Amino acid sequence: MGCFGSRFDKRNSVADDFNTVGIQFVGGEGQKDEKCPLDSVCLMYGDSKEVEEWLKVGPLTMTAEEEGKKIALEAWRALCQQAKYLDGEFGGNDSKYVNGKYLAKDAIAQIAAVKEFLKEKNPDIEFPEEETKAAEGEAMMMEGEMMMEEAPAEMEGGEGMEAPDLYAGDSAAYDGWANLPALFLRCMTVHPYFGDIVKSALIYYEFNFGGKKLVPLPKIGLGDFTKNPLAAKEPGTEAWAGVAALVGCAVDAAESAETDVWFSGYLGDEDVEALKLIEEDGSILFPGWMAGWKSEDEAKNGIWECNGKNKVHKVIIVTKTKCTSAVVCRLFAQRFNSKKKSFEEKDGIWYLTVEDNGWEYKSLADWKVWLEEEAKKAAEAAAAAAADKGAEMAGDAAMEAAAEGEMMAEAAAE
Repeated sequence: MGCFGSRFDKRNSVADDFNTVGIQFVGGEGQKDEKCPLDSVCLMYGDSKEVEEWLKVGPLTMTAEEEGKKIALEAWRALCQQAKYLDGEFGGNDSKYVNGKYLAKDAIAQIAAVKEFLKEKNPDIEFPEEETKAAEGEAMMMEGEMMMEEAPAEMEGGEGMEAPDLYAGDSAAYDGWANLPALFLRCMTVHPYFGDIVKSALIYYEFNFGGKKLVPLPKIGLGDFTKNPLAAKEPGTEAWAGVAALVGCAVDAAESAETDVWFSGYLGDEDVEALKLIEEDGSILFPGWMAGWKSEDEAKNGIWECNGKNKVHKVIIVTKTKCTSAVVCRLFAQRFNSKKKSFEEKDGIWYLTVEDNGWEYKSLADWKVWLEEEAKKAAEAAAAAAADKGAEMAGDAAMEAAAEGEMMAEAAAE
């Protein structure tokens, strides 16, 4: 087992693995679920304010025009830098894998497609001009056969195989800044490399900062993060933080009736061991949004071929909770808090069955009251334990004194 927190430290060291970020969780050895209603990245990006004070979201929509355009421009600059990074690191090497999940040509094409879609759907936002070389390269990629909008060859990443386009015929509204939450959610689903980048940033904050302050990420899951231009230069991680906060809050507002849902993907060795040790009804929190399926067969088919270096295990999470249906055929849940019912392996897949364990408080104000109450209970328990310990020590001292007195009396008698 090792020292307290050692398993979490190991989990944290590989939590940016793009094969596992989609279903990463808070819980188990060395990691406490503080039951905050907002993701840490949202707390930091919003300066610990209530969402309605700054973001003003509805079901996959928003009404805060200034904030929406700000997040869109941050995302645009970050996408441009990401494209430059990929071109410099992987350009021309189509057979190399990015983050052990995406062929380089697919990752490059997905970022280009996200940029194109963001710009096309928001003609009223003045996106900065790009360098000529980068713009020409992306234009060529958009015209190529790997254009993801026209022919997505894989479900969630990995080596392409001919497969039906799950998202064909998507007629949802994505135009304008008011629909930016839906647009980003759609882009993260149809182009999962982009989704994994944003989710990786969210998980990093959740695992490391707990809402304390907004700081630059030392890594964003780009393999060798020392070469990532976002690690030290503008726009920094605030770009991904903004997208993560916006999408998470809008998905939360869109959740409606409870439904059966299956989430699938991979978890690492230490993740699996942590889940094994969580007792029945123990808390498991899934921060951020999770993209689920409507059946077990769909969930199985949605697990891609892993080409990463870390040892991982196929996992399907089985539950019933409030979701929103979006991007044609997917179910999304935001910051899903659950309690474990079972965890068992069957036919090479680990099945984690959990029950919804939502908390009553939804606002930060309610959560802070709960925190104060919990702190008071903990202080009272500590005081009671200290008093019991003091009484025990006093009793022991009295017994020792009595024994010593008897010995002295016996010695005097002799």
